[in-house]
Amino acid sequence: MQVPTATAQWIMAIASVGFVCYWLRDTLAPFMMALMLWIAIAGLARVIGHVLRFLPSAVSLAVALILVLGLGSLVIYVLARNVAPIIADASQFQPRFEALILNAQASLGWTGGAWTLQRLIAELGPATLLTRLGGIAQSIAGNTTLILIDLLFIFPAAATFQSKLPQMLPRPEVRNRAELLLTAIRSSVERYLLVQTAMSLLISSLSYATLVLIGLEHPLFWSCLIFVLNYIPTVGSIVAVALPTLFAVAQLPDWRFVGAVALGLHIWQFSIGTFVQPRITGASLNLSAIVVVLSLTFWGSLWGLTGVFLAAPMTVLVMIVLEQFPQTHWIAVLLSSNGRPLPNGASESP
Repeated sequence: MQVPTATAQWIMAIASVGFVCYWLRDTLAPFMMALMLWIAIAGLARVIGHVLRFLPSAVSLAVALILVLGLGSLVIYVLARNVAPIIADASQFQPRFEALILNAQASLGWTGGAWTLQRLIAELGPATLLTRLGGIAQSIAGNTTLILIDLLFIFPAAATFQSKLPQMLPRPEVRNRAELLLTAIRSSVERYLLVQTAMSLLISSLSYATLVLIGLEHPLFWSCLIFVLNYIPTVGSIVAVALPTLFAVAQLPDWRFVGAVALGLHIWQFSIGTFVQPRITGASLNLSAIVVVLSLTFWGSLWGLTGVFLAAPMTVLVMIVLEQFPQTHWIAVLLSSNGRPLPNGASESP
């Protein structure tokens, strides 16, 4: 069976774009993160301007910029400051960890020798582990710098972009279609980011109160980590419950308290993620569940940790673009959760 020429050309084009994204990942990943930040800041500025109509647009934008960057800086500061104390505390929990490992080995009938923490460290190789951790830290620091630099240049470029469209696209019908496409992308990603941030703040705040009541150490660190992990669809919420629970196993003496940590965090993740967030988000993240999971693997393999956080909005962007062309319309329908790739009010592809 021969593949139609148009389909083959589109497959080659998509593969070429994927190769370019991977080849230029060190440049594109920070730029796309900065672009998402800009969309979130611009969207928040519009919300502030709508609520406080007396504020000039420049003031609304400045307030939104301070809020977004301030929140991000605060989360990074809390995480960075508490990593060392948590590592120090983990060493104090070594006997309990090893007792749990021995009990698990006895229950499973393991005869390969006791897996103490010393043996685990020896098997992993401390030099390799430290090298990898150092590389990750340098990568995060470098990406943050690039993201802020890109964000600095996106603002003036965005301010003049609208005036350039008539010269870039002189034909009115083409220009109108491009404007509708850009509006659909902006509105979908903007709503997703704003709602995701609000829901992450709510979940992390309730999780902080839960951990304080139970008595788990470093509740502010865990709540900030939960806030960050909730930007990773599906997998992030699972990890956000698992990590504090594992720490509680080593720290808390009573299994009932450990169960309370797991149950309390799971209740907030499940109830808000299942009942509250979908009602507010609407169709902004119009992706099927399997596509969300696969997008984490795809973008993570392309852009690493940055790709994991950008997986959902990047896939929405790709879906909306693919919907515009008859040859790839079926792919966009396949990616969507309800069969309608575009948000309500956007034009359909011809």
